[in-house]
Amino acid sequence: MRLQAPAKINLHLRVGPMRSDGFHPLLTWMATVGLFDILQIDRSQRRETVLNCDTPGVPCDASNLVVKAASTLADSVAKGSSAGLIASLSSPTRLNQKDAGGEARETDREPGIREGGAMTDFGLIVTLHKHIPVGAGLGGGSSDGAFTLLALNRLWNLNWPRQKLMDVAKSLGSDVPFFLNAPSAICRGRGEEVEKHDPPAARWVLLFFWPQPLPTSHDQAAVRPTVARRVPVHFDIDRKEGWVRVIRRL
Repeated sequence: MRLQAPAKINLHLRVGPMRSDGFHPLLTWMATVGLFDILQIDRSQRRETVLNCDTPGVPCDASNLVVKAASTLADSVAKGSSAGLIASLSSPTRLNQKDAGGEARETDREPGIREGGAMTDFGLIVTLHKHIPVGAGLGGGSSDGAFTLLALNRLWNLNWPRQKLMDVAKSLGSDVPFFLNAPSAICRGRGEEVEKHDPPAARWVLLFFWPQPLPTSHDQAAVRPTVARRVPVHFDIDRKEGWVRVIRRL
């Protein structure tokens, strides 16, 4: 199966002072844009996830969110009620791309599946074609991880509801939950509190890339404390005045 994992931008972002757990509280409106990483996921006879990437410097080990998403989801399945219901894979399963944020194709129809059978008794070979710059604040790694969850939810015949996948996503990273609720959402907390919101009108966005990766932790550490203390917790996101009022407080 072939997936497009989109990048995101922050249409608005407020960062608060560091909490006791080491994270900064956020208030942000995020939306996806038309820049995509490409994930090609194939079955393997070896019971492991093998990741290949065409971009030098991108780790392909357990630190990559694609591999981490697959292993974390597999662990969740093994610990849950599906553990005793693992069945053999008898026919290929393709992802209906409509469920992963893309357009469904006639060839992606789901084959007959055993009731209640979670198909996890095969390995994965994942090829990642990176188009989203690394360390650019566009959420490329988080998007790759989130769309891996969506793909395996279908490929393994889990059929978990979105909220159950969200529990796994929260353990992977702050931006991963957003991509399960794309294309537009208001995010709070460290990013894991996600509220879907109507996307803005379609328009062009010009992205400038810094020549070197900029870790999010480095950026947030540079936030001025006097500004950070004034982060509002709640405001009316449906009224333009609400956004203007918050922006003016910057």
